[in-house]
Amino acid sequence: MNTELLTLEEIAKALRLSIETPRRWCRSGKLKSVRAGKAYRVPRAALDEFLQLPKNTGGRPPKQKVSGTSQRQRPKK
Repeated sequence: MNTELLTLEEIAKALRLSIETPRRWCRSGKLKSVRAGKAYRVPRAALDEFLQLPKNTGGRPPKQKVSGTSQRQRPKK
């Protein structure tokens, strides 16, 4: 299996971002990556998946709604 790995520089240039932005995504775990020494490498499939996430979730998959009344409620004062 031959997976194309992208550098942070390639991602930043393609998306017209500062290099710090994809670096933060990798450090926080929002963008799946591997370390090659001190450098990050991102599989193209991981970048494609990340770019498909809704923007208002901060790069995280949306939370599943809990059905029923098992949600905690605030105590009354």
